[in-house]
Amino acid sequence: KQEAGQCSVKTVRNDADHYEAIRTLGHSPSELVLANFVIWVEGPSDRIYFNHWIQKLDLSLVEGTDYAVIFYGGSVLARHGFEDHGDDDDLVKAISISRNFAVYMDSDRETEADEFKSRVVRVANEVEANHGLNWISDGREIENYLPESVLAQMKSFKLNPYKQFGKIVNGDFDKVKFAEKACKIWNGKCADEWPLDLKARCDELVARIQAAR
Repeated sequence: KQEAGQCSVKTVRNDADHYEAIRTLGHSPSELVLANFVIWVEGPSDRIYFNHWIQKLDLSLVEGTDYAVIFYGGSVLARHGFEDHGDDDDLVKAISISRNFAVYMDSDRETEADEFKSRVVRVANEVEANHGLNWISDGREIENYLPESVLAQMKSFKLNPYKQFGKIVNGDFDKVKFAEKACKIWNGKCADEWPLDLKARCDELVARIQAAR
């Protein structure tokens, strides 16, 4: 939880704590009960991209019914566990929300040779061991999945030259507004573009959501 610019961590130990944690993440518990599949992402802009990709492949899938998108909050991922009986009782047992799930993580790498952060490796291993979909970005972060043709039309933002492991946008910016504009452009003439491993990853994600119906 973040209050007055300070972050605090609280162990989720009972149903009341689960309810409070879900509300803090900006979700309704009823949404999660109704959802057959859960996608864990870093924040609100990631949700925009995932909904966009899913709709491009299957318009029949409905967020809140067929799947839910939950935010783990960047580095707070280190306090989440994706196994039933982990050694660390202080970790939030995220797998208890749904056993049909995917976890998306930015690689945060600057080159292909760079190692992943320890929390990313731990979570990836737990997700795979419990039959979830582990997705670590093929580029530096989720914005690196944007087609160059989309970025070329994002003139209201100060963009860096496209690089798979480079930051796309200079300085501070509203990631949600950026994602909304990018996806709107992507639905136009760039609709059939799927950079890096995006198409293969989305095909697998959609297939798993469909199977969980």
